[in-house]
Amino acid sequence: MGFDFFVYTYLVKRNNNLSKSYYQTVSTVFAVVGVLHLIRIIFQLDVYIQGYEVPMSISVGAVAVTFYLTFRGYSLARKR
Repeated sequence: MGFDFFVYTYLVKRNNNLSKSYYQTVSTVFAVVGVLHLIRIIFQLDVYIQGYEVPMSISVGAVAVTFYLTFRGYSLARKR
């Protein structure tokens, strides 16, 4: 993880357009994950991981976090 951070930091300092596309890409991924969690909530879909049911409250929290990260990512991309 540390190496990736240093590579990213170096590339961002050299190319501002890369950071803008990075923020847009990451924000899009967060938006897709948030929509999938929202679909799980709306349709009351059960999710099991290794035989244990994942509580619906996890998806509620995930929707809030992913949509916040989506908003922040797009706002940071707009500033670049």
